[in-house]
Amino acid sequence: HLEMALMADKDDLVLQCFFHPTMQLPPSVKELDLKEHLFTARSSSTIMELMEKVEYFVEQISKAEETPVQCQIQVMWNLNANKKAMNPGDKLEKHFVTG
Repeated sequence: HLEMALMADKDDLVLQCFFHPTMQLPPSVKELDLKEHLFTARSSSTIMELMEKVEYFVEQISKAEETPVQCQIQVMWNLNANKKAMNPGDKLEKHFVTG
């Protein structure tokens, strides 16, 4: 959403999530248009904090659809540098920009 990007603080990143095609997700999450569910996070946040935010998102969507799951993300990649998983301790600003 462009509105979310415009409302974001200058230190915030607005990110779109892409789940790996082999990831087992409940139908309620698989069917979502992730362009409609952007994530906002501080650029100073860690990769681990973003992973936890995505886990919470999956759990809340599945819970709302009465198909609750527990989600645990082990690795995260940036699509622009997808040869190596990101270090969970790295700051988001090292790997991401809004968009």
